[in-house]
Amino acid sequence: MRYLTAMLTVVALLLIVVAGCATEPSYLAAPTDLPKTDASNNYMQIVVYYPDKDALAKEVREVPRETDKVKAALDILFEGKPNNGNIMPVMPENVKVLGTRIDNNTVTINFNRNILNFSGNKSSQDLLLMAIISTAQQSNSLKQFKFQVEGKEKGRIDGKDVEKFWGGVTLKDQPWKI
Repeated sequence: MRYLTAMLTVVALLLIVVAGCATEPSYLAAPTDLPKTDASNNYMQIVVYYPDKDALAKEVREVPRETDKVKAALDILFEGKPNNGNIMPVMPENVKVLGTRIDNNTVTINFNRNILNFSGNKSSQDLLLMAIISTAQQSNSLKQFKFQVEGKEKGRIDGKDVEKFWGGVTLKDQPWKI
């Protein structure tokens, strides 16, 4: 529990520092700033946050209206192809979102095993975690989140401890409050 509190404190401080240092207003905009969707067409807008060096870069994308917003946004994030050519996201390769579920204001994101291959340093782990959380928060009603790897929160996949996740970011003490 102390580790989670310390991690969330570091993430919060990093957000404050990054927000204060951002040169473009698109960095670290709150998920509540979702653009309005034109009801006359079959598309809706979503926001994707890419980890870019030491900040988050926001991009607005359109997806078919009948799409699961959270899954669609995360799929776009993990494609690692931002529209802005200046953004250099650091993403694990071949990560897929197998599914998302929202129950009682908690979003559960189920990744494929490739999420365990991310080997960035603590700073890049925290930035990617913030990008995932910010991108997943397409709704103000979400209060908590948790991750799964191929449906598991514990155990081993390909010899890797699922609960240890990235090392600096673990799956212990889930769900985490947003």
